[in-house]
Amino acid sequence: MNPDYYPTPDFLISRMISPYYNRLSKAQILDPQAGGGAILDYISRGRSGQKNNLYAIEKDPELTYTLQGKDYKVIHNDFLTYSGDYLFDLILMNPPFSNGDEHLLKAWDILIEGDITCLLNRETLRNPCTAKRQQLARIVEDHGTVEEVGQAFSQAARRTMVDVVMVRLHKDESSPRFDFSFDVATDEQHADFSEETVTSELAMSDLTGAMLRQYEKVKTAYVNYVKARKEIEFYSGGLLNPHVGIIKLVEETLDPNPKIAYNQ
Repeated sequence: MNPDYYPTPDFLISRMISPYYNRLSKAQILDPQAGGGAILDYISRGRSGQKNNLYAIEKDPELTYTLQGKDYKVIHNDFLTYSGDYLFDLILMNPPFSNGDEHLLKAWDILIEGDITCLLNRETLRNPCTAKRQQLARIVEDHGTVEEVGQAFSQAARRTMVDVVMVRLHKDESSPRFDFSFDVATDEQHADFSEETVTSELAMSDLTGAMLRQYEKVKTAYVNYVKARKEIEFYSGGLLNPHVGIIKLVEETLDPNPKIAYNQ
């Protein structure tokens, strides 16, 4: 058994999710150190057993099998090396007490826009003796809050007397993953849907290569979609009631959370 594995007790999970309770049914949620699934199980029970849009990362092979057996989407086996393209609204995490700073910094890095709630060894913030801890302290100061929870694992399934804090971070899309600009590009390449091009694409003999190229084109198209949304929001700002944006009007007939479609 991993010596850093301390399943999160229900009372603590309840406190972790309380600010986001009304959003849980539609949010894209990641537990990047999912263990046996304590946090995801708690959320799933509150959603009548629904597990869609619940994602997990877990390093321990036996615990990974457990998560897969519960039908959670296990998307990687080591959060610190994760480099996927999934988009999340909320990251709930109980990382190892020994290097929780690394895990929280990683969560901040992969989150484009949304919220993080993380349990940390109190010493991580009280004693910023490393460059990573100092970086984390600056992020917390600028973007978050810290709540003392004391020895929250003293009566848990696996007990420890470590003093714990709950860090909440909120990140706006101030530095989006996509390079967006309102400047008109002069050398931008546009998709060619001519008969010759389509015939050539369909005639590719390397099926695997064709699928990979198709995947890359889907990603490029999604980037263009996000850019188009931003342009629409920017240029329609003075045309509509400021409380009813044009994107909101469009999305009334579409999925309210585009991250859901992107993650499929």
